[in-house]
Amino acid sequence: MAPTDWNLSLLLLGLVAVVYWWRAWRAGLVPPMDRWLRWPALLLPCYVVWQLLPLPLSFLRIVSPARAQLLDAVGNLMPPVSWAPLSIVPSTTGVHFLRIAGYTLLFLVIRDLAWRWWPPWRTAFPILIVGGFEAVLGLAQYAAGAEQAHGTYVNRNHFAGLLEMALPFAVMYGITLVRRSGSGGLSSALSMIKVGAALGVAAALFAGIVCSFSR
Repeated sequence: MAPTDWNLSLLLLGLVAVVYWWRAWRAGLVPPMDRWLRWPALLLPCYVVWQLLPLPLSFLRIVSPARAQLLDAVGNLMPPVSWAPLSIVPSTTGVHFLRIAGYTLLFLVIRDLAWRWWPPWRTAFPILIVGGFEAVLGLAQYAAGAEQAHGTYVNRNHFAGLLEMALPFAVMYGITLVRRSGSGGLSSALSMIKVGAALGVAAALFAGIVCSFSR
């Protein structure tokens, strides 16, 4: 994905998260966050930010001797520095900080939706829909003579990664429907259609992974 696409995606994700939580807060529907979840969600982005903060060279020699040695080597060519960040390329680290912040926001939004919607597995449907579409597209590409299936992705490994993420949801959804229909929870015709659709998506996902020849 091009940097501009990443920036646009992160901007849209941030706007959606702000609007969503503002509306949820006004409606009193914000779920409580336990300590075991609150601290990791806060500390992970802070860990990346810490690598951008200027630190004393004496402290760098303790926490990152390799970084201090690199500064000493550069000091032979440039004026020596007494403060420097842990990151060798702060601009790149800053980009990854924004991405990690976006991943954290997305995780918290999905957690919020799973808490609010019942049953919570509804939040997996977008993954199944997108993964199923990508799998069918990839199989069509492979059937048309392409060397490997890749869907809308340039990198086949990223394509396979999405399908591998969606496959367990499709399999477990099918198993859940089979067990539920066995207990009489659904009409036989409706349950057969749902089970067939779930297993069909699972088969397409598995075939797409195989045809991608991903490493």
